[in-house]
Amino acid sequence: MDNYATVFLALMVAAVLLAGCASPSGKAVAVGNGPQDGGTVTPADSQSGEPTPPEKDVSAAVDISAKSPLEVEIDQRLAAAEDLKLRKTDLPAIFFRNLPPFPEDFYRMRILVIYGKISNLDLVEEKYWKQPEFIPGFEENAVRLIKQPQTGRWGAFGYGAYPADTDVTTKPGEQFAVTTFLHASWLVETYQGIRPIVVYNKDNAMPTQDLQGSSSVVQDPEKVKDYFDVSFSPDVMVLGSTYPVLDKDWTEKLKVTVKVKDGTPPGRYVIGVNIGSPPADFNDQMLKKYLNLYTTGGAAVGVGRPFYQIAVTVT
Repeated sequence: MDNYATVFLALMVAAVLLAGCASPSGKAVAVGNGPQDGGTVTPADSQSGEPTPPEKDVSAAVDISAKSPLEVEIDQRLAAAEDLKLRKTDLPAIFFRNLPPFPEDFYRMRILVIYGKISNLDLVEEKYWKQPEFIPGFEENAVRLIKQPQTGRWGAFGYGAYPADTDVTTKPGEQFAVTTFLHASWLVETYQGIRPIVVYNKDNAMPTQDLQGSSSVVQDPEKVKDYFDVSFSPDVMVLGSTYPVLDKDWTEKLKVTVKVKDGTPPGRYVIGVNIGSPPADFNDQMLKKYLNLYTTGGAAVGVGRPFYQIAVTVT
């Protein structure tokens, strides 16, 4: 990323999706038969994210002088996570058998990501983001669904992105790169071929920097599409299954590189990333590999916003 580009990550909860179908993370719905679980976007630093264990008083362990309330909260949660070396989730070990070993400092790393202390998510190692607890809401919602799956349903498709929103400040002629993590929805039993695609919407809602609200960004899609060159790495992928055990490829890192064209007018714009179907030759190869367990992206129904949004402030 250029030295002049600054990135603010608005880390939003990727809502839990029921088996059978799904939609964008950041906001998500379940489609097909069965009730919807979740479906709203809330800040990843909500109380359900990293509660301080009540049995441990950490207030005396941190220096709160000259620190903002948010900084004090981060310090307290980091201190509380110091003793958490093992996975808290009480699912059987076989569920995680295809993943990297659980890092002893996972919960501390997760706090740093949630609060945007690590602005370059490309630096986060695979051993962290391959863990399902990396996705907000897994412990609070998904574990219950995995333990008690709805009978008579088969998880055919569903996916999401975390974080769902990123905020960047840059200038004409500059290039920057941001990272999000695409993942299969919980209880999905198929292998999903997906291809990220760029979209520009007229009306957009982006979270504020304090994550306490949202701001509206209105733009002319026909003009804005000519302001940016956008590329993806990888530009096509397969998301593995999340049930009955997690596949090693249940989540994948997506790097988005954006070149701001010379002459782009100052202003605030939103680049959206949605999910489409891979090329036909790629699908043919995956069908041979996964047979009837292979499905293609684009089937999930959204809730009126892209899976991933990049707010770009051009100065």
